[in-house]
Amino acid sequence: MALHLSRPLAFAVLVSAELASARAAADPPPQTVITGAEAQAEARFREGSAAFDAGRTDEACVAFADSRRLYPNLSTLLNLALCYETQGKTASAWRGFTEAAAWASDSALRARRDFAHQHALKLEKALVRAEIRPPPGADLVLEIDGEPVPAGSLLGPVFLDPGEHVIEATAPGHVRYVTKVRVPATSADAIVVAIPPLRAEPPPVPAPPPASNVSSSHSSARRVAGFVVGGMGILAAGLGGYFAADALAKTSNLANSCAGGCDPTAARTSEVASVVAFGVGLAGVAAGAWFVSGSRADPPATTRLLIAPRIGSQGGEVRLWATW
Repeated sequence: MALHLSRPLAFAVLVSAELASARAAADPPPQTVITGAEAQAEARFREGSAAFDAGRTDEACVAFADSRRLYPNLSTLLNLALCYETQGKTASAWRGFTEAAAWASDSALRARRDFAHQHALKLEKALVRAEIRPPPGADLVLEIDGEPVPAGSLLGPVFLDPGEHVIEATAPGHVRYVTKVRVPATSADAIVVAIPPLRAEPPPVPAPPPASNVSSSHSSARRVAGFVVGGMGILAAGLGGYFAADALAKTSNLANSCAGGCDPTAARTSEVASVVAFGVGLAGVAAGAWFVSGSRADPPATTRLLIAPRIGSQGGEVRLWATW
């Protein structure tokens, strides 16, 4: 790639016979086979050159950065540094020119080395220093604008471009610390960024146990049981009504047709059955209502209800037991 510097200053410095020989030494000789990355880098370099000539500096800087990432080259580095300088990114431009001057250490590249060195010296006077001070004894990982900062870089000042920057500090087992700092275009004093001790991460909150459906299933079963028992109680009460009517009919027949020699056992049996059925029916309805009304609570699993009718020759009875 050829160095593309279309600004008047760059043109006056580099367009010479000496630059022509330096260009030949800086860029590798033509190869028969060009890799895909090199071809892409060349295309992005040409796009950056066209954008720079048209005054689209931001677009040009992105293209030159892409070209350098794909295929590092001294010409691309110098163009990128000049682009950063035009943008006002003094720290980025200074780093680019400093690296280019070190790259062009060969005597055949003196023109490019001098060009890069002169621009680096000029930019050095405008650099804004930032001092990042981590807490004592902290083992932190620092990032500036998402880029890791080598631990050795914190021993001296860090140079930042004018504008806003995001500084992040992380450490195992601690909460990430994030702060922002605004760097002016020029400043004689260093900007101090003091990183406070990071807070320890809180212990993880245990997940709540899964909700149990025992209570809801028990309540549902209780309601069903209540409706079943209540329905059986209503049925038993109806049966008691039938036996009561039968007992009345038989007693009436005895009074009308028998003068005292008829057997009243059948009528008495219907009476007893009527009493028992009514008792069972009332108990069933009461138990069903109790089951249904108590289904919204959480009753113990040992709740029991026992209904025991009893019929004898002398009458009948109903016994009801409930335990809970």
